[in-house]
Amino acid sequence: MNTVMRKNVVFRYLVSSIALITMLLAATPPADAVAQPDDEITVKGTTLKGRVLGLEKKGIRFQTIYGKGTIIISYIDVQKLKAHGEYHIFYGEAQEVEGHIVGVEDGQLLVGDDPATAEQLASATIQKGVSTSEYEEQSWIDRLRARYPHWKANLDLGLEIEEGAVIKRRIDWGFHIERRKKPTRLVANWFQAYETEQTSPTADLTITTNEFAGFLLGEYDLSDHWFLFALPAVSRDIPRGITLLSYPGAGVGYRFVETDSALLQLGVGGAYVNQNFEDFPDNTFPSGLLGLEGRYAWESGVEVGGRMFYYPGIPDPGEDWLYRTELYLTVPLVDPLALKLRFANVNDNNPTPDVGTNKVTTTLGLSLKF
Repeated sequence: MNTVMRKNVVFRYLVSSIALITMLLAATPPADAVAQPDDEITVKGTTLKGRVLGLEKKGIRFQTIYGKGTIIISYIDVQKLKAHGEYHIFYGEAQEVEGHIVGVEDGQLLVGDDPATAEQLASATIQKGVSTSEYEEQSWIDRLRARYPHWKANLDLGLEIEEGAVIKRRIDWGFHIERRKKPTRLVANWFQAYETEQTSPTADLTITTNEFAGFLLGEYDLSDHWFLFALPAVSRDIPRGITLLSYPGAGVGYRFVETDSALLQLGVGGAYVNQNFEDFPDNTFPSGLLGLEGRYAWESGVEVGGRMFYYPGIPDPGEDWLYRTELYLTVPLVDPLALKLRFANVNDNNPTPDVGTNKVTTTLGLSLKF
């Protein structure tokens, strides 16, 4: 064997040896790396192995070792639970606890180091639970949402600045705050807009928009679907000659759908409308009340929703009426910021001849979502 051939054999031997050692090192975990044992959950006499991914209102989210995907197991069906690692658990109104899940007993989740001394949490009060490591990696807004699971809120802002033949300045802002904890639901909603125009920097300032609209909604559940509600509402629109409208109402409603991502409900009742106009006599009348509200949110964070209120005057709905519709679309940008498109339509028996009864507004702005 000549020298060149010997060198090639040695080179190939070295390369093969290095490759084999590298494969063995990659396949062998470090001495201090110990695989976490499987979690175990016993349901109706059957013990499943896998991993507890988290706690939810409906039950324990569990991933088995037998296939892909996850399942949610109701707390009342769990006979025995053995979960490794610590969990951060939110329950009740705004309470939280951190520790090991050491079992389930009579619908109570046991959290601590030992079943005999563990803290007992009623499964009906549990809002959410995540592993401690996952909780520490969450953003401040996610922690806030987990700590106050009964609340939802958003703050909206839109600005418009135009420099040209017309100098325009406009600001829109509003908020929506909602608290849902059965048997009650409380909502506060507000929108306000102000706009000015000038034909030149030295011309008089003209106020083209000066309006607000808001309502409070209180609901009390009679059953899983039926509820009572009270709805005081006010609005103003100076350019349309409306100094103040107040239209409180109350009635009974029915929820067709209510989940974390969807809502659809209908309400009927009675109301009393008080209209104050700038250049015309005030007008008051009793009315009926028909309300429709709905929303749907995808896992991506995109949400659509809206509400409609119709107040037909009694005894003559053709002479006196109010109609309010608001639709919206929000598209997430960077959590908690989203882009919001809002469409609103108001229709009433406005007596001002040059104003008319109908007004449609479309606005685009940013929304801070909680």
